[in-house]
Amino acid sequence: MSTTKNRTASARRTRKPRPRPMPSLLSRGKDEDIAKRRCVMILNVLSGRLPVTQAIEAAGISRATYYQHETKALQGMLAALTPGTTETSPTPDATKELLALRKRVAQLEERNRRLEKLVSLTSKILGKGSVTTGAGRKRKKTSKTSRASSSSSPSSSPRRVSSGATATGAPASTPTSDGEDEC
Repeated sequence: MSTTKNRTASARRTRKPRPRPMPSLLSRGKDEDIAKRRCVMILNVLSGRLPVTQAIEAAGISRATYYQHETKALQGMLAALTPGTTETSPTPDATKELLALRKRVAQLEERNRRLEKLVSLTSKILGKGSVTTGAGRKRKKTSKTSRASSSSSPSSSPRRVSSGATATGAPASTPTSDGEDEC
């Protein structure tokens, strides 16, 4: 029975908090500036090391200012740690390129609107209707001499089938009085 008491007593005991060293990036003496001090202040509050009231008194800022800094810090951390991002802020060249691309997009959108309006007006003017005249392409006129020469050689003339179609399956044509074939 004493072993069960010892186990429950040891389970209730919590580990004593250990002091954590300050990150070397933030603890450099001569390079420390306002942004680094703000980072340390926000990390101290978020870790529970300092209450907000003590942090803002030590920094000499208002509570609203502290929460603004904390929000900015967390948004920056989120942006920096999002997978696929490599930079936290755009370079001046990237900013210029972004502005140029936005200007180009605006120009192209305006051009697209003009072209769509032109298509719309053209459709209204022309209305619905056929695209072709229906007559089709005129056939080539063949001379009688070329017909006679083609009919004399058995290999070049199509073989007649009794149904009125050629050996290839196309209907046989009969010449008209003006020399054109009629289907």
